[in-house]
Order: sequence, then structure tokens, then C-alpha cells
Amino acid sequence: GYVTEIALESSGDINWDLKYEAVKILRGMQIGEVAIVSLEARDISGFGGLALYIRDISSAYIDLGLDTTLFTWVFANNRDGRRITEEAIKKAGLHDTGKSTTVSFHGEDETTRRDFNRAQIYTTMLGGRIRTYAMTNGRYCDLLYGGKTAEDLARRCRFFALSFLEALRIN
Repeated sequence: GYVTEIALESSGDINWDLKYEAVKILRGMQIGEVAIVSLEARDISGFGGLALYIRDISSAYIDLGLDTTLFTWVFANNRDGRRITEEAIKKAGLHDTGKSTTVSFHGEDETTRRDFNRAQIYTTMLGGRIRTYAMTNGRYCDLLYGGKTAEDLARRCRFFALSFLEALRIN
């Protein structure tokens, strides 16, 4: 919100007194953990503007003293179709948590849910400071911004949203 914008302001004519008061408000709010959810995160699932912003905003919250956790995805292929899962896991220093989450869809049997709708959860301290959980799934995490039909896009949105919520619950 607005208080966060003031606290994180770093360009232009900065009112340092106002910024200091905004930081004090945020630190004293007892808001608990800040959970940032993004399909893109630098060094894991994206390299452009959104991935950079997510890394920077996560770091900024940590700098303010707020307990911050990032939830993102590891996609199987890059935009050129080259398989990158293992490369991304290694580059980001992701470790398998041994935990997974499963999302159910109406009309699917238990075998389908188990074999295709399970997200494996990995963790790391991204950049040495951002607690990060990244999930993989071969069916829905094949390509960043993948999906060809309206139904496929809707299923992906449901899968991403519900698996993030479940990952929050079990971690």
C-alpha cells in the first residue's frame, strides 16, 4: 500500500523524515510474514523486468526488517523450447524439501491427480537472503506463460493459485 511505497522510495526528492516514519509503521504493524507470489523470480523462472522487480521488492522488505518469503515456479523449458529445469535448480541452489502439493480438478481420478497434478516443492535462500520456495510440475509448468486454449489457461491459473496456497500451509 501507500505506506510501503513511502518506505521503499529511493529516487527523486525523498522526505527522509516521512520515509523513517513509514518504516517505523511497517515494523510495528505486526503484519507477520510477507508472502510474495510470482510466476517469475530472478535466477529461477525469469530474467526480465518482473523477475528483477520481484527480487528487488523482496530484498527491500527484508531490508525493512520484515520476514519475507518468495513463492515461485521452476519451468521445464525456456521460450526457445530448451529444457532448463535442472539448470535452474542448480543455478539457484534449490534443494528438494521432500514435500509436494496436489491440486484436484473436477472429474479427474486419483491416478491423474497423483501423476499430473502434483507440484514438488524446493527451497533456497535466493541471493543468500530471500527465503524462497519454488515448485515444479511437468504438466502445468512446461513453459513460462504457456497454455494455448482458454481451458488450459484457466487450469493453469487454478493450479498455480491453489498449489501456492497449499505450499504456504505446509511450509
